Amino acid sequence: RKPYVLFFVMGQNNNIMSTYIFAKKFAEETKTDLVFLSDNDRWYRFHEATHYGIASPNEFVGLIDGAECIITNSFHATAFSLIYDKKFIAFERDCNKNAGERIISLLSLFKCRERYLNDIEQYTIENIDKNINIKNDKKYFYKLKQESIDYIYKIINKCNYKSN
Repeated sequence: RKPYVLFFVMGQNNNIMSTYIFAKKFAEETKTDLVFLSDNDRWYRFHEATHYGIASPNEFVGLIDGAECIITNSFHATAFSLIYDKKFIAFERDCNKNAGERIISLLSLFKCRERYLNDIEQYTIENIDKNINIKNDKKYFYKLKQESIDYIYKIINKCNYKSN
C-alpha cells in the first residue's frame, strides 16, 4: 500500500467537513493517499478518500500502525497513535464530550495537549509534522502501563471477591 493519512471518525460531528478538508489538504501536501474509516456509512460525502469499510480490531490497529498520520476523534485511535509513535491530531467529538475529556486526559499525561483541537481551522499542517515519541521516556511510559495493569487486576479481584 502507498503511504496514507488515516481519517477515522466516530459518531456525528458538526465539524466533520472542516476536518475532512484539513485531512484532504494534509494528504495532498504530503503526497499520500487519504484513507477514510468510520463507524457510520459516510462514503457519499467524501468522494476523494479511499473508503476502508468495516475494520476488525486487528485491521483497525494495523491501519493506525501503517499510517503516516492519523486524524481522528477517537480515544482508542489517539491512544494507538501515541503507542505507535505516529503523527496525529485528535479533534472534538461534539456529540460525546466524555470522549473528548478522555482524549484530553491521555494527551495531558504525555504533555501533548495541543494535539487536541476544538477548532480545526486554527490548526496548521506544520503543527502536525512532529512525532511525539512517548517511548523516549520509557520509565514514565512503563510506570503508567504498570499502574493500568495493577488497576485492572484490582477491579478483577474485587469482582471475583463479590461473586463468591
